[in-house]
Amino acid sequence: MSLASCATVPFLFLTMPQIVKNTSLIAAGRPDALAAVSWQGQVAGLLGNMLLLSYFADKGELSASFIQIVGTCATGALLTQMCLAGHIPVAPFAFAAAAVAAGLVLSGFRMLGRIGPVDRDGVPCVGNVQCAVSFDEDDTDGKGGPGATIHGWFLRVSNGLWDFYTHATGIVGLAALPQIGLMSLLPPTLAAQCGVYPGCAGAALGTLLIILNYRGKLPPAVASAWGALSGWTATLLFMSMPVAQLASNFANPQTLEGLSILSALLAMTGNALMVPRALFTRDVIWLTGSTWGCTLMGWGVMLSLFLGHRADGARYIGPGAFTALTAAFFAYLVGVWLIDGISALASGNSAGWRLKAWRAWNKGGDREDLISASR
Repeated sequence: MSLASCATVPFLFLTMPQIVKNTSLIAAGRPDALAAVSWQGQVAGLLGNMLLLSYFADKGELSASFIQIVGTCATGALLTQMCLAGHIPVAPFAFAAAAVAAGLVLSGFRMLGRIGPVDRDGVPCVGNVQCAVSFDEDDTDGKGGPGATIHGWFLRVSNGLWDFYTHATGIVGLAALPQIGLMSLLPPTLAAQCGVYPGCAGAALGTLLIILNYRGKLPPAVASAWGALSGWTATLLFMSMPVAQLASNFANPQTLEGLSILSALLAMTGNALMVPRALFTRDVIWLTGSTWGCTLMGWGVMLSLFLGHRADGARYIGPGAFTALTAAFFAYLVGVWLIDGISALASGNSAGWRLKAWRAWNKGGDREDLISASR
């Protein structure tokens, strides 16, 4: 948990250099220079932060939720600068800002256990605590009078509000994944021919899944996976972004001049610090996103900078610095996995138990049993 909390520091400063630079450009009367920043990519990152925030808030992971809040606020500040510079229309920006603010408030209430599923005693089901909620007339009538009825009504509204929000973010995530994530991997001409059809297809699929789920027509495996949909769509969306960046770096090495080595180092450090917590909690979504982020978004970008050359023939990163960075990075990842494996063996668990624990965790098994078994 402490390493995951420390990951907030590099993520906090990840966007700061660009925000400071944009501020100086606007103050110098050069708002047109902000056009170099792709606001579409920033919107994709903001959407990913919101999806992961709802996912981690529902799991009760405060440190990971706070990281997503930091990322949302930082990206929101950057998009606000671009709107003030005239690169984003005001009306869509205002609508998106209101939606993001509402999402932050709802996720914050969920982290505090004020909305979302509760058990029959009114205790919030936060942090992978599973409970079935049913507020029928028998649960309220004759048990406390009007006060109990109002309380039951409030719980139904609270649960329904969070249910609606998670369904809405799931649809948006399914629409954004093909429209933004996958389209960024295609050539520009082919992406232009596809238009908005991939996004419409994703949204239609999400809507269909929700309808089938409410009617009880979904297979149990698909129905249980819906709760993790926002996490997987956000993770896949983030995973597609460094792939497109690396493809551009290797195909157009002349653009490497505009990349920030510090930003790549912060991305690698922040994601790497979250790997131990993701591994400890047996969260495959978190582990996949963190490992992919620190490897491709961090070390992969560093590799492209090492292989690239400036106009004078010098490398952007020297061989000695890149070798030391590579050795430290992969030694850290191997060390984290070894320590976790040794601790599991010391407690009498095997690799088969590890896979079983991961499956149980993803199916919503009891959190404390898995954590206590891993100690």
